[in-house]
Amino acid sequence: MINTLAIAHKLSSSGFDNQQAEALTNVFADVTEEQQQDLATKDFVVSQIQTVRGEISELRGDMNTMGSNLRGEISELRGDMNTMGGNLRGEISELRGDMNTMGSNLRGDMNTMGGNLRGEISELRGDMNTMGSNLRGDMNTKISALEIRLVRWMVVTFFSGMGILFAALRLFPG
Repeated sequence: MINTLAIAHKLSSSGFDNQQAEALTNVFADVTEEQQQDLATKDFVVSQIQTVRGEISELRGDMNTMGSNLRGEISELRGDMNTMGGNLRGEISELRGDMNTMGSNLRGDMNTMGGNLRGEISELRGDMNTMGSNLRGDMNTKISALEIRLVRWMVVTFFSGMGILFAALRLFPG
């Protein structure tokens, strides 16, 4: 609060008349009062600082809680990822085992098929050899039959020729 009486006395002693000193003091008091309404008191500033400090402390607590929660979630995600990695490794290992089994089965099937084919080829060779032997036998039989017929024909032809020769000698003696 402004001591307007002391200001008015100082102005009067400086050469202002009472009316001037009083008017100037009133104007000064009004301006000062308006400005003081916008000014913050020390108690107000201290209370605002304490409020801000409380809010900062509360924010720090919230940030610490969020950090702890995030670290927990990250740790949980790491655990999940490790579990998933272990599961994937197990599944890959299982797939490799299945592929090896399938490969072994395939090789076994191919070996069986190869053995069967070799057996069938061997059987076909035997059948062909038998057929060849049968054909040779049939041909030999037919050739023998032809040889006999040829020999007979030759004998018949020889004797027919001889008969014709003797008949011609008898018809034309001399």
